[in-house]
Amino acid sequence: MDDFFTKFAAKVFLQEEPNPERQLRDFENRFGTKIPRRLREILVQCAGSVVFDRVVSFKPMTVTGWEGRRGTVAISIIFGPSDDSNGLLKNKLTYADQLPHDLTPFAGLGGGNLLCYDDKTGAILFWDHESPPDKENIFMVAENFSDFEAQLNVESDPVQRDFGVVKVDLKF
Repeated sequence: MDDFFTKFAAKVFLQEEPNPERQLRDFENRFGTKIPRRLREILVQCAGSVVFDRVVSFKPMTVTGWEGRRGTVAISIIFGPSDDSNGLLKNKLTYADQLPHDLTPFAGLGGGNLLCYDDKTGAILFWDHESPPDKENIFMVAENFSDFEAQLNVESDPVQRDFGVVKVDLKF
């Protein structure tokens, strides 16, 4: 397994009968984009979306206003090659009217913000979904995906998630 998954204790959510090479090729052809080489390697190897078990963060090149105390922003999910809600296709279509045409969302951040790659330059960009369209809402994170991956940092022990049902008696 790729060092990326070991280093960041990432969980992979597989899809049924994955064929990531075909799915990524179809995605690129449909939108006229070229997925960054290293991102493509990760997506082909995992064949699904990647959710982190730990707080994994990065420090943008440009201040976004979403940084925590350490000046970093946490990444929640890398969208997979599938067509489901955690896939590249669904997110590209969902944000098509909000993002510039040459940006492709590939990861979700807290609060509904996204990481995108620029189809022309390969730059990794932060998109602030709450900024009005007339304000600057796209910020430089890294020159390319390899530089972005190199700055990822694990900030915590594994996150304990409990997706069980909790009963609350409000005594009305």
